[in-house]
Amino acid sequence: METRSAKVVFQDFLDTMDDTVRHSGTEFSTWDKGDIAGYNAEACGIKSQEDGRQYTSQIVGGRVANPDLAIQQMKAYWESKGYVIESIFTNMGDNVTGRQINATSPTGILVQFTPAKEAESVINVQSDCTLDPLAAETTTETIPLGAPATPSGTSTKTP
Repeated sequence: METRSAKVVFQDFLDTMDDTVRHSGTEFSTWDKGDIAGYNAEACGIKSQEDGRQYTSQIVGGRVANPDLAIQQMKAYWESKGYVIESIFTNMGDNVTGRQINATSPTGILVQFTPAKEAESVINVQSDCTLDPLAAETTTETIPLGAPATPSGTSTKTP
């Protein structure tokens, strides 16, 4: 079975997170798409239980005035991009103002958006699984997933 390269999966993961933040209706002050250092892809299974790697992240953001409206707007936006809506929860137990929508992107990325009125909103993104061994490397600012290394073994950042 062929999978996408680690670079492609990682970029899609970042793009999906960024797109969800931009359409969330609130601020996610800790999110910076350009801050690519420190991502460690977790084990996942394709042919066997843990033969691949996938990127996952959860970020916490601000409150939204109307969680139901935020869910409706995200649902419409994701559907316009070809996402499959997996589930929508309108009762989050103790978090009475929280709602949750779960979807899968056309490329297999799982996305969860939990807008809340009286608590922090949350976005979870989980990439598809890749067999590319490069995904086992921790991403850094200077060598983001396979940029060419200099002869001395240090890395260079390509423009």
